[in-house]
Amino acid sequence: MGEAISLIQKSVVSEIAAPPIIPGFRNGSTVVLNHYFRYDITTMTKDKYAEKRFDIQKESAIDVAALEKIPFDYAGSATEVVYETEEFTCVCPWTGLPDFGTLTICYTPKESLIELKSLKYYLTSYRNVGIIQEHAVNRILKDLVKLVKPLSMSIEAEYRERGGIKSWASARHGVK
Repeated sequence: MGEAISLIQKSVVSEIAAPPIIPGFRNGSTVVLNHYFRYDITTMTKDKYAEKRFDIQKESAIDVAALEKIPFDYAGSATEVVYETEEFTCVCPWTGLPDFGTLTICYTPKESLIELKSLKYYLTSYRNVGIIQEHAVNRILKDLVKLVKPLSMSIEAEYRERGGIKSWASARHGVK
C-alpha cells in the first residue's frame, strides 16, 4: 500500500500546485490524500466527488437595497416587534453545504418599522451566500439597525444540526 500511496502522491503533486500532500489512508480501493484529493487505486482515476462544490456567492450578493422602512405611528411607546422565519438559509463558505435555521428578529422601534416584504427579499438573498453562522447574525443586525435605527434590537439564529452539532448565534444592539 505504501508504494501505491507514493505513486499516487507523485501523480497528484504534478497535477496541483499545493503544499506537500499529507499521506492518507486506504478506504476500500480509494486512497484519501486529503479532503479534496481522492484517487481510486485500481483505475488511478480521480474521485469525481472529491472536489464537488456548489455555487457560493460573496457577501456582496446580499441585497441590502431591497430593504425598506415604513413610519411607526406610535413612537415613544414600549412596543416590541418580533419577526420569525424558519426558512432562513445561507451556505458554509468552506463546503458550500447549506445551513438552515430559524431566525428571530426582535426590536423596539424608534420612528420606523421594517417593511416585511422587503425583509423577505433581503433574507432570501442570503440563500447562496457563503457566510459563517456567527457572521450572518451580525451582518443582519448591522443592516437592519442602519435601516430603522431602533432603540434596541436582537437577532437570533438557531441552526439545524449538522455533523452532530446544533448551533445558535445571537447579536444585540442597544441592549444592556
